[in-house]
Amino acid sequence: MKRWIPVLALALCLAGCAGRTEPAVSPEATAVPPSAQASAAVPAPVPTSTPTPALTPAPADTPAPEPSSTPEAQQTQQPTQDPAPTPDGPTDEEVLEAYSRAEEAWNWFTIAPPALDHTDTLEQDGRSYCRVNDPRFSTLVDLRGYLKGLFSDSLVEELLPIDGVQFIEADGALYAVDGGRGADLTKGAETVQILRAEDGAGRITVRVTVEILDPETEDHAVTGEETFDFTYEQVGGKWIFTTFSAVR
Repeated sequence: MKRWIPVLALALCLAGCAGRTEPAVSPEATAVPPSAQASAAVPAPVPTSTPTPALTPAPADTPAPEPSSTPEAQQTQQPTQDPAPTPDGPTDEEVLEAYSRAEEAWNWFTIAPPALDHTDTLEQDGRSYCRVNDPRFSTLVDLRGYLKGLFSDSLVEELLPIDGVQFIEADGALYAVDGGRGADLTKGAETVQILRAEDGAGRITVRVTVEILDPETEDHAVTGEETFDFTYEQVGGKWIFTTFSAVR
């Protein structure tokens, strides 16, 4: 039995050499330094970006913000001005202008005709006529239309009747009798007043006051006055005189 001991020892030695492929590493050689272990344990920070918050649209029924009440905002607000009141009908200036044109036209039939061209004349029924030289009318139709813009139809017929002889038309031109009674020497300066109805109706009274003179005195002294009231009213969409007469 003793002779088997060396053989067993040899077998165990060979078995140990055959199973060892790498030299053993000492614990000291494989140990990781504490600082390295700490670095390895903490992961490196990953860069991040701050997300942009999404804008949430306001609901459709969200009330509008109240206007600022600061002094700066109050200074930029403009006060609302009420529209200027308009007169009821024509202004006083328009009425005075209408009266002036009406008096001029009326005087064509009482005091003297409009401007005439005395180089263009004709004789008819014993009367002497001159061609009317007024750019506002050149025929009887034109003259009648002009008068209808100032007076009522009844007054126009009084001034310019269909069978009248004071104005005639020949060869497409307007002629008028060359002559008139002239101005009344007993009438002086006139004053015109505009009187409006209190109820605002479409009617205006034009009051004309004329001085009465004494032509026998050297300075034509004023001896009194005469007053005329003419009605200026809206008829058929236009303003015309429905009463009128000569004041001189």
